[in-house]
Amino acid sequence: MLKVAYICEPQVGGTFSFFLRMRPKLREYGIDFRCIPPIDGGRLKGSRFECVEGVEPVSFPENNLPRASENLIQHLVDNRYDVLIVLPGSDVVGVNLVRYLPRTIRTVARVPMITRGAYAPTKAIDSSLDLVFAVSHRVAEDLVRRYGVSKDKILIVYNGVNPRPIDNKRNYGQGGRTYNLLYSGRLSDLDKGVMLLPRILKKVLDSGVDAKLSILGTGPDRVMLDKEFQRLGILNAVQMIGDVSLGKVDDFLAETDCY
Repeated sequence: MLKVAYICEPQVGGTFSFFLRMRPKLREYGIDFRCIPPIDGGRLKGSRFECVEGVEPVSFPENNLPRASENLIQHLVDNRYDVLIVLPGSDVVGVNLVRYLPRTIRTVARVPMITRGAYAPTKAIDSSLDLVFAVSHRVAEDLVRRYGVSKDKILIVYNGVNPRPIDNKRNYGQGGRTYNLLYSGRLSDLDKGVMLLPRILKKVLDSGVDAKLSILGTGPDRVMLDKEFQRLGILNAVQMIGDVSLGKVDDFLAETDCY
């Protein structure tokens, strides 16, 4: 069985949700996909993530980068991992590993965001990477055109959901049913651009469409987002749901017209 290590901190967020969804699916293809946190394993004790299946904590001194790297690399070698996947820009410890691994362990960067904070670290470790996963054509184009990453090294792998039939006869807006919009993710404008949502919704409503926006997730800009909806006078068309389970996200997607 192919062993793949994914350096990711267990948390409520998209990068860890990606692991939770992918692990059982990849196992069907003979791939043992495991999450190795870029934090000292002792910090997970007593947390909700301590006993999550597939999470493999490693003990190391967080204030000593060389020693932390040594411990993590030794763990990967001892446990015979074949591939290491890192998230550029998410942490220094995990991303730093790709420079020092033995060549028996292949290295991959997954770039899930359209931000310099993810692009620049990818470029910095480019020479140590075997492959780069870009989640969209835009990410791939930016990495090649603006950061000089080799096009031959990039593979576009979309995020996705199970497709469902679409009823093209539905009538939205005037005289029709409510048009359901959905945002799901951390409420942070710096890396998610959530402060665009009020202007987007305002344009939809001003065009005469009877629309409702449901927002899943929490984050540092929740209050600021709330105030902007209120300032534009459209707060009554917004439903702030907060954090929900992965299964519930699927339920919301099933009732959504525009994501």
